[in-house]
Order: sequence, then structure tokens, then C-alpha cells
Amino acid sequence: MGIAHRYHRPAAVLMIDLGHFKHVSDTFGHHAGDEALKSFSQICKEAKRHTDIVGRTGGEEFAIFLPETELEDAVQLAERICERTRNNKLEVDGDVITYTVSVGVAVLADKALYEAKDSGRDQLCIYSE
Repeated sequence: MGIAHRYHRPAAVLMIDLGHFKHVSDTFGHHAGDEALKSFSQICKEAKRHTDIVGRTGGEEFAIFLPETELEDAVQLAERICERTRNNKLEVDGDVITYTVSVGVAVLADKALYEAKDSGRDQLCIYSE
């Protein structure tokens, strides 16, 4: 993200949470939960560009860093991931498992960076619309 700020390039981040993941694991077993995580990882891998970076941040949460991406394009990727996940029919040990995701989309706050620099540097500024 430092490069995006340094060179004033657009970048965005998706924060993603698999819906009712505990229910999937409790109902179908931990193996099914693991398969759901693998399946969702594959959905992200197929939906993203080769320059985007996907990572699991913990439990059932993921993040995708989108360099050179404006808000509109980040939203399109988020919608594509939601749709593919919603339509995914994961079969594990004869059971068909479906789940959804919740996604937060943010663009990097260059405005806050500029405000911090313009206000004398050596400080934190928060930008919120």
C-alpha cells in the first residue's frame, strides 16, 4: 500500500466474511468447513486479476488488495465474488452446501494522507465520507 500512496496511484481493499461459517462446520463437520474455505479461495482466485492479492486474515475472513483499482472496479469485483459464491453448490460427502459472503469495499485514503502532510506531518489523519 505504501507504493500506492507514494506514487499517488489508486488502490482498494475488499474485506470479506463467509456468512454463517460456524453453522456450516457445526452442521456438516469441520471437513466441510475446510472444503468451503478451499472452494471460496478458488472463487476469489478465479474472479481476481493476476495483480490482485488474496489472503485469509483469520477464521472465515479474507482480504483482497487491489492495486491500480478505483472504487467502481472494486465494487464490480465484490459483486462478482458475491454472485459466484451465492451460486456455488459445494458437494461434500453427499451433502450440498451453500453459503454467502459479506464484503466491505474501501479505497485507500489518499485524502487523509495529504491532510496529514499538509498539516505539518508526523501525525495521523482519518478520512471518512
